[in-house]
Amino acid sequence: FQAEDGIRDSVASRGLGDVYKRQLLLSATKDKLVDPIRNELICKTIPNITIAQIEGHHELLMESDLIRSTTWNHIDNFLGKYL
Repeated sequence: FQAEDGIRDSVASRGLGDVYKRQLLLSATKDKLVDPIRNELICKTIPNITIAQIEGHHELLMESDLIRSTTWNHIDNFLGKYL
């Protein structure tokens, strides 16, 4: 999930591939399609990233009510910090 509202750091972009927006990674800890451990290791190299570990499978918003609620809470908290 990436907030597309213009939230940026004060440092200007250095070109293509430069990640300068704050981002939220919703990491499904039981994902069988994407290795959550490797995904998080790679994403930790991205500046300004927040990683939310959620005990669910690949499609977090298509899971149980509890997992959907947890996912939305992470999104709301992330946006609440920066909007």
